[in-house]
Amino acid sequence: MGLVVAGGLTEAEAQARLAAGQQNTTRLKRSRTRTALRRESVLTIFHLNIIGLALIQMLMGEWVGAVLTLLLGVATLAIRAVQEAVARRRIDALQENLRPRATVLRDGRVKSIGADEIVQGDLLVIAPGDQFQVDGHVVDGSMIVNTSMVTGERGWRRVQVGDEVNAGS
Repeated sequence: MGLVVAGGLTEAEAQARLAAGQQNTTRLKRSRTRTALRRESVLTIFHLNIIGLALIQMLMGEWVGAVLTLLLGVATLAIRAVQEAVARRRIDALQENLRPRATVLRDGRVKSIGADEIVQGDLLVIAPGDQFQVDGHVVDGSMIVNTSMVTGERGWRRVQVGDEVNAGS
C-alpha cells in the first residue's frame, strides 16, 4: 500500500511470530455445520407428521396417497435444503465482509491485514473511527478515544505517547 514509514516488524518476523502462535485471536461465532443443518431440516414436527400420515395411509391401504404424501415430504425437504444452502452462503459472505481488519506497519510499509493476523510487536496505524484490535501502548502522536466499551465510564479520554490503550476502545 504505498506509504513508507520507519518502524514496525518485517514480514518475515511477522510470519515467524504467527507460526509461533503469537497472533491476536478473535473468536467469531461460526455458522452451523452442514450436518447440523440437515439434522434440523429433517427432524421437524412437519416432516414427522408427514411420515406419520403416510404410515397411517399405508395401514389403511391407501398406497397411492401414502406415496404422494411421502413425495410431498421429500419435495419440502429439497426446497428447505436449497434455501438453507443459499442462506448459509450469503451469511458466510456477509461475515467475511464484516471480519475486523487492521492497518499495520510491516517492512516499513502500511499494510491492511485481518485482525487474526496481528502479532505481538506489530505497530498498528489507527485512523479516526478505528477500533483498537489489541491492547498496547501509543508510540507516536496523540488521540482522543472513547473507552466506554472497556471501562464502562461515559466520555472520551486523550491518550498520548506511552499511554496504554485496550482492545475495544
